Amino acid sequence: MGVYGPDFTDNLNGSLLGGNAGAFAATHFKIGFNVASLESPLYISFIGGVDGYAGAFGYGLAMYGAELQGRKSFGGRTSLLYSFGGGAANSIYAFTQGKAEAANGGTGDVGYSLFGSLGVDISMTRNLGFYIKAIAKYYNIPASSPVQINNQTITLPHANAWTTMLETGLRF
Repeated sequence: MGVYGPDFTDNLNGSLLGGNAGAFAATHFKIGFNVASLESPLYISFIGGVDGYAGAFGYGLAMYGAELQGRKSFGGRTSLLYSFGGGAANSIYAFTQGKAEAANGGTGDVGYSLFGSLGVDISMTRNLGFYIKAIAKYYNIPASSPVQINNQTITLPHANAWTTMLETGLRF
């Protein structure tokens, strides 16, 4: 038995979803303001976004919430970078068999997301720096309501997911 039901794994040859191709897309926004000094800023930001895959099987994750993001200067060339935030998260999905048959669903209930980062910024010159930071994200998404397609009931299970990343780059 697979995650999507007993018959789903038997239909991965394309008969369930029609063998259609799709594309991945994402959009995110952040808007905020500085409540501290220019030397050691602390931003309070409102964030949101959605990302997912659209095709015969479409899946998306929408999230909105708030974030605190700051930099603590140590007076020299080194600064500590940090952020923490959280918000509401919800999944949406669609299964299609050509244009004749489609089923759409979502979790109905809203889950949550927590995320944060910790890193170091090292100035090489006045206008150029190198940074490295560790980023972690956690999502808790409720189980989906069932949908019917090709006489099969399909549901997505409750999901607890961690993501960790290491980001490096140049600061201008």
